[in-house]
Amino acid sequence: MIITIKNFGPIKEFEFDTATDFMLMVGENNVGKSYAVSVIYIVIKVFLHGKERIYRDNEFYSEVNRLLDFLCHEVVPNSKEVSLTDAANKSIKELFERTLVNRLNRSMQNTFGSLYGLNNNCIDKAFEIRICWNGFGVTFKLSGGLLKISDYSFFKKVVMDHDDIVISSFYGCEIRVRNEMPHSILLKPLTDFFSIDTSYYGIDNIYYLPSAKSGLYLALSAFGPIFAYLSQERPNMSKQVDIPAIPEPLSDYYLYLTNSDGQASKTYSQYFTDIENNILQGKISFDNVQKRLLYNPNNTELNLDLSNTSSMVAEVAPLTAFLKFVIPFQPSLSFQSADTKYIPLLIIEEPEAHIHPANQVKLIKILAKLVKDGKIKLIITSHSNYLFNQCSNLVMDGSIDKDSFRSVLLRPNEIGSEAVDLEVDEYGIQDKNFVDTAEEIFEEKLKLFDKVNGIV
Repeated sequence: MIITIKNFGPIKEFEFDTATDFMLMVGENNVGKSYAVSVIYIVIKVFLHGKERIYRDNEFYSEVNRLLDFLCHEVVPNSKEVSLTDAANKSIKELFERTLVNRLNRSMQNTFGSLYGLNNNCIDKAFEIRICWNGFGVTFKLSGGLLKISDYSFFKKVVMDHDDIVISSFYGCEIRVRNEMPHSILLKPLTDFFSIDTSYYGIDNIYYLPSAKSGLYLALSAFGPIFAYLSQERPNMSKQVDIPAIPEPLSDYYLYLTNSDGQASKTYSQYFTDIENNILQGKISFDNVQKRLLYNPNNTELNLDLSNTSSMVAEVAPLTAFLKFVIPFQPSLSFQSADTKYIPLLIIEEPEAHIHPANQVKLIKILAKLVKDGKIKLIITSHSNYLFNQCSNLVMDGSIDKDSFRSVLLRPNEIGSEAVDLEVDEYGIQDKNFVDTAEEIFEEKLKLFDKVNGIV
């Protein structure tokens, strides 16, 4: 499945393919990295959570039944073959509109506020999201302050004769089904979509860890989960309630952390234990009474609130908690396919924050191993050359599979930021982001040496 974002905030165009197991995003400040990963998070979350509404939409089944009854009794007896292409595509479009579009707009508004000002201000074009999977596709475009379906392509051809319905898709597949029961076939593109089976590893859930994880966690803890919940319900309130606006990915992050029961996972034990032993130098636990994370330094009996720990501990603890208490205990949201393994997609913004370079290197090795072992898919945004260069080394030694890894530079220009794929081969990742600054600093140092030595 490919998600394409166009004309959004500072972004001209950005594309994400769920077949990618590990994506590293770099770039200057204010080029749209957070915008991009927030939209990816919202789109995948909305569609994964929306699958139940899709398959319980009685109006869709009633509409298909009415259409078939009309064709069988009024049209087909007097004709050899009847085209259902337009009607089938229209039915799926309306199904999307009833079940998913409102939720998509709600999540976007929860996260970005009013959508009126979110078009790219460098060019006069509307914000749009294009989603393509297995030859099917749908485009949502901003119009009148809301995202609406502007283009769609579900079926290439659907025809009905006296006995059968023949359905042809845009990627070459043709299905013939008895005309009494076509509903499951007409829903085939949606089954494909919600499975997100674009690689050996499908996505069964999605999680977002923001930048400044420690500060956000501590600030939200001070106000309690009530604000996070109310923030998500704001569009449904009949009266104005003055509460802090909390973007949906952040409120999800906090609610996940505070709804844990403190039971440690065995699935990710190897990985969070590595973080605790080699980076944190202590254990992370969860207080079920106060609903807070605690830190127990090695060789002590202390259980410290994160507000009383170092900035490094407070920053790494939420990631550790997600692996230890959250991700393994969430239900799968994908339709299961026998030939696909389903794993979560984890988005982490700036995992290097407040962390010494030596620990940045340790952390990215652990995260890369999680991906390599097939435990997670991963998207990281980063401003760290240490993290970037260690990823490059991990590509070279095979710890990161270069064929399922993508490194992207969001580069600004006069029409907005565009994604530039950095070349990845057996020699690592081509650096077009950090190297110029490093060279400038080095050249400045050489000039200062000359000045100190009286050469200039």
